Amino acid sequence: MGGRTKKNLFYTGIVTLGLVILTLVMDGQDEVLQGENQIAREEPGAGEKEVRLQLEVPDLEGSAPYTVTVGERDFTKEEERQAYEQAKEEIAQVFFAEGESASHVSKCVNPVDTLADGSIDVSWEFGNSEVIEQDGTIREESVSEDGTLVQVQADLSHGSWECIYTFPVMVYPAGVNDMDTLMQRLDHRFAQQEDAGGDQLKLPAEIAGHALTWSGRKQHTTGIILLLGVAAGILVVLSEREMERKKKEQWRKRMADAYPQMVAKMSLLIGAGMSVRQAWAKLAEGMPADLQEQMQITLRQMEDGEGELRAYEQFGERSGMAIYRRFAMLLIQNLQKGNSGLCAAMEAEADRAFENRKNQARRLGEEAGTKLMLPMMLMLGIVFAVLMIPALMNMQIR
Repeated sequence: MGGRTKKNLFYTGIVTLGLVILTLVMDGQDEVLQGENQIAREEPGAGEKEVRLQLEVPDLEGSAPYTVTVGERDFTKEEERQAYEQAKEEIAQVFFAEGESASHVSKCVNPVDTLADGSIDVSWEFGNSEVIEQDGTIREESVSEDGTLVQVQADLSHGSWECIYTFPVMVYPAGVNDMDTLMQRLDHRFAQQEDAGGDQLKLPAEIAGHALTWSGRKQHTTGIILLLGVAAGILVVLSEREMERKKKEQWRKRMADAYPQMVAKMSLLIGAGMSVRQAWAKLAEGMPADLQEQMQITLRQMEDGEGELRAYEQFGERSGMAIYRRFAMLLIQNLQKGNSGLCAAMEAEADRAFENRKNQARRLGEEAGTKLMLPMMLMLGIVFAVLMIPALMNMQIR
């Protein structure tokens, strides 16, 4: 694993650790006092707020932190009237289950604690508590098959303002036959326990004759972030490998492009009377960078005492390319047999290399032409649109 990969993995680990710590920290920043000697109250329904202040008493040379609780403001007369109308509309929407109304109630009702976005507190009274319990649950055994009339009273209040809204509902029996109804009854049951307080919340074992089985379900935000961090690390490694692969492909392309030039020059130098080693030393100084580096490695191996044949063989193996392995084998075979036929073999290899280069250039040109077809078709479509749209618009105007 390269140094760059390790560095990226280190940064990925640092970011992941930071996110894990962030999920474990509860936010709770202190509020800042706006203005001097006055604190604006929240709008009705927003509830009270705590403002943390720093108290300074110069005469006493004292300083101490102080927290003041500020309640929300009261309704104006116009807001009281609007609140009453809004409360009636919201009761009609939230009190009844979906698809039900005051004329037909068969599912649990929803006696909410607040209305108008929390600005109005609500307490409920049911004229027939044997039919509708305080939490909104309907007692099936107390409901007549023909329906039972129940008078509902909603006591509305906000600060010093109080108002009563009453309306009748007709209750009909209905069993718990779907999960929605069961979940609604559970919500009311838990809401009732919350109102009663207590040290623990008791989970019911059954609802309307249906047995309930409970199991814990935990949030795994920290674990998810750790998994994402691991995934990010894997992506870093894969990205580095992909970069190495592309770099290798580019290196192989540069080596392939330099091959015809090397073979042609080698053929000329050998034809001029140089030995293979002399020609190799000469070429190692003027080839493209990648090929020059490989040839100089081979030259240093021979200078360090490595056999000439073995050095050429390792040169072909290091390149990992068939053309260079063939070139190395050509040198080795001719050196073993003598240099008499090496010049002719080099000329034939040079001709073959240039022919392959021409074929490759022709293939790349054909591929480039194919890739240009789509942009050309798009440009042709744009030209047609520029010519045809004004003509069609003129025809419609006439």
